Amino acid sequence: MFTEIKKRQYEGDQNLVDYTVPNGVKIIGQEAFANCTNLCTIWLPESVEVIGKGAFFNCTSLEEIVIPPKVKCIKEHTFAYCESMGEIFIPDNVETIEDVAFLGCENLEKVHLTEYIVSLGKSVFYGCNKLKDIIVPETIIEMSPKAFKRCPSLSEEAIASIEAAYKSMKIKKYVIG
Repeated sequence: MFTEIKKRQYEGDQNLVDYTVPNGVKIIGQEAFANCTNLCTIWLPESVEVIGKGAFFNCTSLEEIVIPPKVKCIKEHTFAYCESMGEIFIPDNVETIEDVAFLGCENLEKVHLTEYIVSLGKSVFYGCNKLKDIIVPETIIEMSPKAFKRCPSLSEEAIASIEAAYKSMKIKKYVIG
C-alpha cells in the first residue's frame, strides 16, 4: 500500500474524469493532478493529511471535492483555475488558506468557512467573479487586504462580514469587489 501521490504524478492526464484516492494515502503531492482538465470529481479518503501546493491547479472541470478532516492548510494555488467549482466547504480543521488558493475560480459562488479559520492569504479569492456567499469570522487573525479583489458579486452580508473582519484586525486599506 502506498501513502503518497507523488509530485506531478497525474499532471495533465486527460483520461481522469472521476478518481478515488486509495485509503491510506496521507499526502497528495505538489501539482499531483494539475492540468487534469477533464477531472470532474475526486474522492479523498480521511487518511489524507496534506494536499500539496497546486495539487488541483487548472482542473477546469473539477466540480466537487471534500477536504478530509486531517488537512490543516489549503496551500498556494491548490484550487486555482478550477473554473467549474461552484461551492466548497472548508472543514473545522483547516486554519489557513494560503495565497491564491482559489485564484480564478470563476464559477465559485459559495464558500463555507468556520470560526476556526485563522488566516486568508494574498489574493486568495482573486477573480472569483461569481462569489456571492462567504462569511468571514471576526475571530480571523490574518487576512490579506486583497483577499477579495475582483469579486464583484459579493452579497451585502458577505461584504459586511469581510469589512467587520478587517476592522477587527485594524486594517484600514483593503479592496473588496
